[in-house]
Amino acid sequence: MSITPISAPRRLHGMALIGRLDESRAQSRFNDVLDSWPQLRIAWQQNLPFQADPHAEPQMLCVAFVRPQPH
Repeated sequence: MSITPISAPRRLHGMALIGRLDESRAQSRFNDVLDSWPQLRIAWQQNLPFQADPHAEPQMLCVAFVRPQPH
């Protein structure tokens, strides 16, 4: 995953980070995002099966969540 930061993300609402297809939770570190915004903390990660269409084989997809922050 490659991200070019424009500005710091708004932590008030939280965010979801999507890893690369066929990368497990252990492989998806989201370093590009976390290096750019070190104040972010991943609260939870989960591997989910993803199918591009109904006839495709499921592939693993790691999704990580950053909790919303109060004012």
